[in-house]
Amino acid sequence: MGSVSSSFELSFTEPWIFDYPLSFGFDAYNTEHSRSSDVGYGYDEKRTGGDLRLAKEISEFIRAGLIYRLEAVDISGIPDDATSDLKKEREII
Repeated sequence: MGSVSSSFELSFTEPWIFDYPLSFGFDAYNTEHSRSSDVGYGYDEKRTGGDLRLAKEISEFIRAGLIYRLEAVDISGIPDDATSDLKKEREII
């Protein structure tokens, strides 16, 4: 109640590359969130991004990995009477 969200995510992971316990994967996502003004300041937020993952199995219970993530965040629809902190978030992005 008070907000509307929509999102999608696409993920793929190959757990063994070339018969070696090294995994590779990627994720892509898009999330839109419209926050209603009846639960605070209303604004719209859109996040679009993805990542690449690489991991190595060290033992049966331990895995080490790296993730490279890139994300774009767009905040819009900020009301004029919003706090200065919320307005600064729009300027940073």
